[in-house]
Amino acid sequence: LISDPRVNFVLEKSTSSTGMTHAGIQVENEEELNQVFDRMKSAEMPYLEEGMTNCCYHKSEKSWTNDPDGLPWEAFLTHHQTEDRGSDNIELPACCQ
Repeated sequence: LISDPRVNFVLEKSTSSTGMTHAGIQVENEEELNQVFDRMKSAEMPYLEEGMTNCCYHKSEKSWTNDPDGLPWEAFLTHHQTEDRGSDNIELPACCQ
């Protein structure tokens, strides 16, 4: 996690495809999360509110959308780390595949 500019860049081995699978926006607090969610909803693209989830050793609240080129984007707020990684085969929501 780089602090200025704020970037969280993660590379993971994918078993299902090559190339970039999705992009994400990580926020610091609930207020920022709600602002990003509102912008995603107003973009007139597919939108999925996933809610609380356990993924990549973190408990996070997240939602998904696609950009105009079809790339899935997640917006999330991490609440805390967990002992459990969550799914080893992270599946993108149906709206964002």
